[in-house]
Amino acid sequence: RKFIVAFFMLAVLVSLVSCEQKESQVVDRKAEMKTSIDSLESVLKAAEGDLDEDLGLQMIDAYVGYAKEFEADTASVIYWYKAGEIAQNIPGKELYAVTYFANIFEDHPNHALAPQSVFLSGVAFDKMGDKERAAVSFEHFLEAYPSHDWAPDAQAMLQMSTDTTDLDTQVKAWLENANKTQE
Repeated sequence: RKFIVAFFMLAVLVSLVSCEQKESQVVDRKAEMKTSIDSLESVLKAAEGDLDEDLGLQMIDAYVGYAKEFEADTASVIYWYKAGEIAQNIPGKELYAVTYFANIFEDHPNHALAPQSVFLSGVAFDKMGDKERAAVSFEHFLEAYPSHDWAPDAQAMLQMSTDTTDLDTQVKAWLENANKTQE
């Protein structure tokens, strides 16, 4: 009987120590990943925002790795957003940007970055030349966030996305309209 009690107490003690070690490992892993992110951001700052593709891809990997590993952490939403911002500025990575932004507006629709994420998804689709999905994104933005500061921009982008005239003509018309409103 004493053996059973001693064994049970030993099992509880081992379990507690194991849990503490796991928590410590999680805290250490989080700190390690944040340090890596901070280091990459420092490199970008030192380059005065001049983002080369290699640095951009490293930053995306760091942001996405953290966001996936620590989904419940409030920093994850910010890291999804930063990954999206960088990806949309690397040619050929725009669809990745849309995916990163979607993690925000689908999983955190009330987060302060959700409206910008929807809008920037439209911008990324537009950069890819996918006017149809760009228009859908801008329509979604206007429906979900009609009073947002970016709503006029979303309306303008929607109009450009659904306009079938060539880009040069669209830009000329937009500039003429902008000049008229300033007069």
